[in-house]
Amino acid sequence: MRLLRWMRYDLLPAFDLPSRFGPPLLSDLPRRFAPPLPFYLPPAFGRPLPRREGFVRDALTKAACELNPNTLPAAGGVGRRPGVGRKGGVAQSAGVGHSGGALASAITLIFLTSTLAFAQIPAALAVDAERAYTTALPLYKYDARQPLAAKFGTTTHFPGGRVVTLTYRSVNDVRVPALLYLPDKATKVAPAACLVLLHGLGGNKESLAPLGQLAAASGYVSLIIDEYGHGERAPKKADGTPAAPQFTMDMIGGGRQTVLDVRRGIDLLTLRPDVDPKRVGLMGFSLGALIGSVAAGVEPRIKATVLVSGGGDLAGILKALSERDAVVGGRSMAQWKGMDWNMTRILLQSEEPVNFAAHIAPRAVLMECGRLDDIVPPFAAQAFYDAATKPADNHVQIDWYDNAGHIPPLPAMVPKIQAWLKTNL
Repeated sequence: MRLLRWMRYDLLPAFDLPSRFGPPLLSDLPRRFAPPLPFYLPPAFGRPLPRREGFVRDALTKAACELNPNTLPAAGGVGRRPGVGRKGGVAQSAGVGHSGGALASAITLIFLTSTLAFAQIPAALAVDAERAYTTALPLYKYDARQPLAAKFGTTTHFPGGRVVTLTYRSVNDVRVPALLYLPDKATKVAPAACLVLLHGLGGNKESLAPLGQLAAASGYVSLIIDEYGHGERAPKKADGTPAAPQFTMDMIGGGRQTVLDVRRGIDLLTLRPDVDPKRVGLMGFSLGALIGSVAAGVEPRIKATVLVSGGGDLAGILKALSERDAVVGGRSMAQWKGMDWNMTRILLQSEEPVNFAAHIAPRAVLMECGRLDDIVPPFAAQAFYDAATKPADNHVQIDWYDNAGHIPPLPAMVPKIQAWLKTNL
């Protein structure tokens, strides 16, 4: 109720909206908020919202501001949202690391009321990917001058290398737990290429430990982090034990924090004398691939990206999961049936991989996808591939596994990835 009251009363004066006379026409939104909104409403779509549905309009307004927090219009001029400013000339967005950001809350409210308030939203709503990228980009910027304050823990040796536990400071004053795998042959004289490894939903840094050892055996330094809401960062139950991660809107919004964590992790890696700063790669699995594709789109230091069971069109993925009553991350997706997927697609633009795909070029991308994947369906992988190859198609390779489900078989996949990394990293 506090969030609802804030959005209904405190937000309206900042936008100089005529709350006393009811909400404005939705067709006014593109004119009022043209810079932040990466979508368009047909001119004929001008139905006023009933007064009782005004809080949904406010939630949409709040979500629009979240897409570009530095262009928030204020009464009497241009201002910034409280808690969001510039530090060192780089945009900072507060609160993302704790709750997935205001956007996730706005999405939740809109979902709860979509049947009432947006029943007449037409399918003609169109998203401009380039505009969405431009407006979302400030959300992924940070001040690289801030200290990483890395704290190193135990070191464990294994044949050919060692693994070190650590935490480092990320954006929003979040500490990121990680494992750092170091091959014995990586030295100051002969620095090694490095990889950031991202696990899937329900995983953690330990779940990719075998891959870290394999990377070390192949001569790569690798950093494996606990993503937002996972591992040591998972929410706690009443008894203090970690709760199982669930596929929620908050988790999707938390992907933005993880992208920033990846960028800070690359800062950590490239400061090491045994790492070649010009040979940075990223490998993500499932949820980690979705997040990793956004990271590759905003982080130019990533030279090569491997996406296993990744893709785009988040709203399409969620819709497909809800239609088949899938259970993902311990959560039934059936409860999302009947959502307004056009509006969902709009509100997820700052985390939508398709919008970032074209900006990875000309850096190399490898996609490993199963034809029978029922979590990130083939249409989602194809959507990302099509967007990534628009600038040019020679930097993107996609391998389809005809009889594979969500994660292709490792014996067939790993040799391909190793050969590809040897060529591109």
